Amino acid sequence: MAEEKKKKTVYFVIDASGSMQGKRSGIINTAMRGVFENVIPEIIAAQDNKVELFLAILLFSDRFNDGVKWILPKTLMEDIANSNVKWTDMPDDDFYGGTPTGQGLLAVINDCKHATNGETDLNAAAPAIILISDGDANTGDPSYEEVLDYENKDNINYSEPFRHSVRVAIGIDVTTECKEQLKRFGKVSKKMADKGLEPYYDHSDKYDDKLIEIIKSVTKMTSM
Repeated sequence: MAEEKKKKTVYFVIDASGSMQGKRSGIINTAMRGVFENVIPEIIAAQDNKVELFLAILLFSDRFNDGVKWILPKTLMEDIANSNVKWTDMPDDDFYGGTPTGQGLLAVINDCKHATNGETDLNAAAPAIILISDGDANTGDPSYEEVLDYENKDNINYSEPFRHSVRVAIGIDVTTECKEQLKRFGKVSKKMADKGLEPYYDHSDKYDDKLIEIIKSVTKMTSM
């Protein structure tokens, strides 16, 4: 009997609030086009045949019901490639509203649970979560800080998948305060750190001209 493959999902959690208009929204569109057109085929070509890789993408803004909008539900990367699914650029004026980062992350945590009985899928590997934002989590229930505490085993809302997830934050033109806020999200293993993955990348300083390549690289490394 063939061994059942492990399932691993890479989640993109993208800030679609009003402060992301302009340069920030353009960066997201360009980078995500690259993920679909270049990165996914490269990942499939190199992937371990013992793992099934999925991609899921959600936007967060308080203009959405419950603060989130799934634009790609959890989908097998091979199916994305075989169906020739592409990223559809988001118009700049589609970015508006407040920033319920906590609700965006909670949607991912809930998605990691089995759809029928609320239990964690035992065949699912720890997910990778890539958060792209300018920070400033300023609205939503639960709050950003409350959801970060879901990895605490003493928390009534403790989430095993969230605790063990690979988490990378990418800040776009952030203030010092928002940078520190996003840094608290990032969490990578020593193994991945040794391969060059960092828990936080900042568009506003040394990564300025390389952010699009960073997003592509992060997607590949978190799929390992």
